[in-house]
Amino acid sequence: MLKVHAEFDAALKHLTLALIDATTPASFSKLEIKFHIAHLYEVQGKYRLAKEHYEVLLKEKVLPSHLKADICRQLGKSVLSTNYSESAILSRIAQDKTQNKIIFIKILF
Repeated sequence: MLKVHAEFDAALKHLTLALIDATTPASFSKLEIKFHIAHLYEVQGKYRLAKEHYEVLLKEKVLPSHLKADICRQLGKSVLSTNYSESAILSRIAQDKTQNKIIFIKILF
């Protein structure tokens, strides 16, 4: 709710504490909390920081398919919201060798 009400500093503090607290049961998994932290950066307009966090999540060995889909969706929206040109996106495809990134970029076109 803090993220929805644009209380970003409080939201980040809450999510970070939830991430490091191993004793209290949580509604979200650690990976889902990391996703919400990345999304928090995105809604603040910190696209590069959000992208870095999303990409770290995509490298997780055990990533549920629903979370992987959410991450790819958010990366796609991030690309569109930062107004990258088609040629810039296509050159990025040539640089990125991971299949996840190539799939989400191809879906945009």
